[in-house]
Amino acid sequence: MKFALQRCRIKIIMLIGILLICIFLIDSVGRYNKLVSFKIYNGVIYTLEKIDDDSIYVLKANVYSSKANWLLGRVCFSKNIDSQKKRTMKLYHWNFKKIENKSVSVTNKGRELSFPVRDCL
Repeated sequence: MKFALQRCRIKIIMLIGILLICIFLIDSVGRYNKLVSFKIYNGVIYTLEKIDDDSIYVLKANVYSSKANWLLGRVCFSKNIDSQKKRTMKLYHWNFKKIENKSVSVTNKGRELSFPVRDCL
């Protein structure tokens, strides 16, 4: 009887572990598929990610302090920078211009936005 209970506990623990790994992988793949642009500078990861709403796309600038934090989804700094109606490709013209003096600059065909990221560096 004890042996059967131990086997059952081990199976439950293994199933919970597999479930957690699957959730982690699904979340990571989902964030990867929404990447518009990214840059790695001095071990800090800067990403531009598309967020789906019902009728618009929102572009969000995220800063992760390490690769491990990017994998885990722990954002150090986050800011919405643009929103557009769906079915427009202008969202993909955004790029990182420069990263210096604890600030990040992103550009989109002449339009430039700069924001400080002091807490992450």
